[in-house]
Amino acid sequence: MPGQGGADFVAKACLKDQLASGTTTMAGVVPMPLNCRITDWGKRVELAALKETYDLATVPAKNVEVAAKAFSELMNKPCQAIGNYIGIGLHCSNPNLHPGRLYRMWSGYAEGTVYPENPLFYETWDDESTEWLMKINDERLKIWKTILDKYPDTGKVEQVPHMFPHIKSIYGPQVKDPSTFTSAIRTCDGYKGFKCPMKEVDGGWVPDFENRYFTEDIPEGVAMYKGIADLAGVETPAIDEIVCFFQKFMGKEYIKDGKLAGANVSETKSPQAFGVTSLEQLLQD
Repeated sequence: MPGQGGADFVAKACLKDQLASGTTTMAGVVPMPLNCRITDWGKRVELAALKETYDLATVPAKNVEVAAKAFSELMNKPCQAIGNYIGIGLHCSNPNLHPGRLYRMWSGYAEGTVYPENPLFYETWDDESTEWLMKINDERLKIWKTILDKYPDTGKVEQVPHMFPHIKSIYGPQVKDPSTFTSAIRTCDGYKGFKCPMKEVDGGWVPDFENRYFTEDIPEGVAMYKGIADLAGVETPAIDEIVCFFQKFMGKEYIKDGKLAGANVSETKSPQAFGVTSLEQLLQD
């Protein structure tokens, strides 16, 4: 947990013999069960949310129903089985949630720009943030649908969820106004009190490009979306625009000439970083 970030590739490499023998099953879960923040290192963690529903995929895929049932019983929460682990790679957790919001706030950023405050990340969410998030959402779902059109046995359309029903499902009654996506984010108790990924400097605040919203969500999540898209032959203009803007401030090159083919691809958790060169190879159990 979380199951995203190439956990299946790592398992296939590190547990190759155990998986081949049938004695071991690796299960990946989305979302993370908890939203929490460390308020006093080594002493105090504040719990903001415990999720209501989960999705799970396994390597090998044939054991997914057993694993989903076991996890559901462990958490006493509903858990949906996904037919192929690639459904976890294309899931809508943080890599879909954070980058669009970051781009909405900082698409005009340049070196030397200083902001007067560090606002609340979720309570100040606006419709333009939602628009960018939904662009990523639509591209992500198009990748999954394209794969299913080519290989119907991979899974079902509904196994990789749209962002809006997913948020309402995992947070349940913690969402006080589910009428729109923007209102759902702004009124979700599980999102209360979280500041933006910024650091304080003389005169104000600047984006912290070493924060996990950048160093995890982009190379370990968005790069997975993009890598799968390249293998499936799906264009991703919104993902490309966001990543190409932020990667220069991160000192990285993930996307080059519209493909996940930059100098730092090997540092990502993408199929390409693990030597996967075709969609057929990607879908192998």
